[in-house]
Amino acid sequence: MTFSVELTALALVAMLADIALGSTSLLGRFPGPDRLFLTICEKITFRLDHPRRSERTLVLRGAIALLFIAAVFLPLGAWLEGLIITSKAGAVAGLVLLLMIMGQRAALDAASELVTILCDVDNRQDHSRFDAARWGVERLVLRLSDGMIINATILFITGLGGLLCYRMLTMLLSVGAPNGILKPASPFYKVPLIIYEAITIIPAALATLLILTAGLLVPGVQFHMLAILEEEVPDAILGRKFPVLAIAHGMQFSFRQDSNIHGGKTQWVGPKDGRRKLEATDLRSAVYLVIATWVLALIMIGLMAFPVFYKL
Repeated sequence: MTFSVELTALALVAMLADIALGSTSLLGRFPGPDRLFLTICEKITFRLDHPRRSERTLVLRGAIALLFIAAVFLPLGAWLEGLIITSKAGAVAGLVLLLMIMGQRAALDAASELVTILCDVDNRQDHSRFDAARWGVERLVLRLSDGMIINATILFITGLGGLLCYRMLTMLLSVGAPNGILKPASPFYKVPLIIYEAITIIPAALATLLILTAGLLVPGVQFHMLAILEEEVPDAILGRKFPVLAIAHGMQFSFRQDSNIHGGKTQWVGPKDGRRKLEATDLRSAVYLVIATWVLALIMIGLMAFPVFYKL
């Protein structure tokens, strides 16, 4: 297997550039490729995921949608990769593309802005601020895990074609499960979900390990590997479950997960005595943990790309 070391090195440069250019006032204002991918996936599911169809038909249609994604985006990614590697103009375009796909600065800025907003809430009876803080922490963790660590691992192993297919697959699942870590309700997502979990189980475990390691650098964060592995979360997507549990157990938070099945039960994941009423200070602490994990992830990606920089 030939690893995409050059593309990984370009992704590292893109993520470093994101520190300066990816804020919500600069490039972070513009929608990335995920927005386009989501629009495409919404149109696919609108046409194929009909609730009146039989379960078998929906499973088959989901498999067809997955084959369509692979047939279009694998060769498209391979073609773009050839342009990126062989020309300076292509390298610049690839740098911008990877910055928009893998950047984290805008997510961190948005979380910091949410901290400021929550600090200004005076009504102590307004429980919506707790929901906002929990949502902010969860989104931040999943953006780091899914949008940086898993992306970088897949790019390194499969190249740009694999990364584009993975982003499309992620957006397809987000149509059926827009929030949280629980699986979509429709059988349409059965085959895409199987492929998603097979692809992400190892990178998600790596993301979990990086979060736990970063916790050693942030005061007040605890290491609970066994608790993370032992906690059962029915109908959870494995690629999303473990990173969220890592921060839940590390910081003693509890996250609400609303089922995507009509009439399904709400679950709380994390320690049994974990805090559900998260405040602005909790979100700020999570930002510190995510930044520490972000630094470790950059070091990991730098090691992946080391052969390229060694030649310079």
